[in-house]
Amino acid sequence: MGLLKEIKNWKPAKLLNDLDVPETIWRPDFDIVDRYQGFAGELMRISLLGIGGVGYLIKELLTDKNGICEQLIKGNKLYVGGGAITLCLSVVPVLFHRFYSTYCLYYLLLIIRSLKRLDNLHWSGEQKVAENEFLTRTRNIQRDKELFSRRLLIDAAICFGAGFIFVVIVFLRILPPTK
Repeated sequence: MGLLKEIKNWKPAKLLNDLDVPETIWRPDFDIVDRYQGFAGELMRISLLGIGGVGYLIKELLTDKNGICEQLIKGNKLYVGGGAITLCLSVVPVLFHRFYSTYCLYYLLLIIRSLKRLDNLHWSGEQKVAENEFLTRTRNIQRDKELFSRRLLIDAAICFGAGFIFVVIVFLRILPPTK
């Protein structure tokens, strides 16, 4: 079920007690998501820096009059290209991870408020049954989105690692051997 449809089907609060959620309940989850998003942001920042480095290499290759840059990259085109591609591929899942992890926080708040409603006595039995059904659907949606978000972050880290390895190989092959 879509997000807008879920919002339309959700019953409004009857009392402020339905909305009052202590900070100790939601704060740890928000802190964990903040750390994951910080990690994802660092992956994205370093990947974009690496993509900029590859762009600089390409610019130098195109404007190099002495042929030095061409000699350095000659034989390493596969590694330079592979590094650029995997660094680009690591940025895309990071962006989606950030979106889905924020989306999961929204569903977490819906779940917490649903549980809070089920504890309050001013809801009828029929309303509590409907709230239980809503809670089950919301938990399933949140679980699926959380698993997808986690998979995206793992994919981004793998692509970043591959890009980093390509860059290290290029530098090891370019640097002159020491005696």
